[in-house]
Amino acid sequence: MTFVDATPSRRLALAAAVDLLSPLGEADAARVTATAQALFAWLVGPAFLVVTPGTVVSQATGQPTGTPTPTGGTMQLHDNEQVTLTVAEADAKGVALQDTLTWTVDQATVATLQVSADTQSALLVAGLPGSAVVTVTDGALSATLAVDVVPGGVATITVTPGTPEPQPTA
Repeated sequence: MTFVDATPSRRLALAAAVDLLSPLGEADAARVTATAQALFAWLVGPAFLVVTPGTVVSQATGQPTGTPTPTGGTMQLHDNEQVTLTVAEADAKGVALQDTLTWTVDQATVATLQVSADTQSALLVAGLPGSAVVTVTDGALSATLAVDVVPGGVATITVTPGTPEPQPTA
């Protein structure tokens, strides 16, 4: 999971705008207007995105598998598991947003995404073993989650001796 905070970038943009808005002549009105519009869009857009995985469940049954939900770093899934990822986003003042988000995964054979209609969550379905990066984007701001898919548990068969059956005599 990656926590991304755009506040430092916004502070730099504000400083640049202040420098630009120093006493200017009439000919620079279009430049000042464009800067003000860009700064306004930057201020009302998201300041941070947080991707949070839910409970890891079986692809076959939808029941929890017991695989722990990660609290940071790389998430590990077995190739027969899936997990719902949710996003919390807020503006620079901490007000929650419900913007339309874009979800991508860089290795479609390792994992796929089923994005919800409101784009605020996505079901991450493990595929073939390997590594992938899930990215969720809101404008210029994005957050990522690294995912390692490993083979699921190996099925075992235990053979135990039973009682011999009597054989017919010839």
